[in-house]
Amino acid sequence: MNKKTKTILLLIIAILIWGYSALEWIRYYKTENYNKNELLPPVIQPNNLTPIKRKNNLTLSLNYNDPFLKTNKHNKAISNPPPLPASIKIVPPQKVSNPTSLIIKWPKIKYSGIINNFGLLNIDGQNVIVKNKDVIKDITIKDITNQYIVLIYNNEEKTFNK
Repeated sequence: MNKKTKTILLLIIAILIWGYSALEWIRYYKTENYNKNELLPPVIQPNNLTPIKRKNNLTLSLNYNDPFLKTNKHNKAISNPPPLPASIKIVPPQKVSNPTSLIIKWPKIKYSGIINNFGLLNIDGQNVIVKNKDVIKDITIKDITNQYIVLIYNNEEKTFNK
């Protein structure tokens, strides 16, 4: 087989493949135009429905071994939980009357001064260089001067002197 016949044979195969693909695309788009209402199931009218009756009796059938008990106390049906012993008292949670009275524990902070608009802080033994509006370990720097620094921690503002 020479080069020309191979080219013609490959061209015919390519045309057949593209033709088959085109036919599949045409079939796909023709099936999309069907009447969608013909495929839906019939609608059940509300007057044909019967009401469902529910039972109010609820019992728990606990017929399994409790992994936390040493004795085997299964095969009992419990309808209501047993009452609590008299020694157990249920105490409602206490309400905090004034949330601002909570004490916020600040980290150990020491202010050393200012160099070129940068403050020198020691927070829990770690030296840090800060500027205005920086946030380090949940501490926001509000204001820096040569004599003091104003910090905000958990919505509480404190001033630290040099």
